[in-house]
Amino acid sequence: MNYYYDLVLNFSDQKMYKFYEWKIDDQFLEIKKIPIYKVSESKILSLISYNGIVEKEFLNKIKNRTIYKENGKTKTISYCSLFTDTKFSIAIIFDEKGHVLQRSNLLLEDELNIIEIGFSLKKEKLIFH
Repeated sequence: MNYYYDLVLNFSDQKMYKFYEWKIDDQFLEIKKIPIYKVSESKILSLISYNGIVEKEFLNKIKNRTIYKENGKTKTISYCSLFTDTKFSIAIIFDEKGHVLQRSNLLLEDELNIIEIGFSLKKEKLIFH
C-alpha cells in the first residue's frame, strides 16, 4: 500500500470546495498519513460526482490507515483514502458500508505531488456503484 504524508484537508458533506474557496473558520484536518490509489479517469469522475458505494474488500484495505492530529493527539479515520487519475486528486471519507460521506480537494502543491506519484502507481480496480 502506498501512502502520502503531511497534508491539510477540508472535508465537506455538502459541496467540495476548491482550496482557494476554503475559509479560515473551516474545520481543517491535519493529515499525517493517508493511503493513495490510482484509478481510471471515469472512476475518479464518479467518485467526485456521485454518492455511490465502494466494495467491502476495499474498505478492509483502508480501515484505520489514515492518521491525523487533533489538539496534539493522534487519531485515525476509519475509512479514508486519496484517489488520483494523474490529472486530478481527491480525498474521500466512507462510512462502514462504503457510502461516500465527505470529500475534500487538496492544496495545489499536494495535488501536484500526488499526481506525480500517481504516474508510478498501478491502477486499482475499484468497484464503485
